[in-house]
Amino acid sequence: MQSPSSVVYNTSVEQKRHAQEVAKRQRLGAPKLRELLREKCRIRIINARKDNVDGNRKMQLVKHTTYTVSRSLFRQCLAKILKCYKV
Repeated sequence: MQSPSSVVYNTSVEQKRHAQEVAKRQRLGAPKLRELLREKCRIRIINARKDNVDGNRKMQLVKHTTYTVSRSLFRQCLAKILKCYKV
């Protein structure tokens, strides 16, 4: 086989457009992959929001529970003190 001394490239308009489209797809990524990444991102955001709301609910529940327990303990102690003084 002999190689030609001067290489001449004959590219058609279709070949150029195809090459541009391929470069664009590589630059932007595959559509299926992009959709998959977007969906994963959506799921992450939804879970983060849900965890944030649940965390706030838990904090409020703990505060309410602590207040209720403190109040009931105070009443029990007060009842014991009053009982001691009555005897």
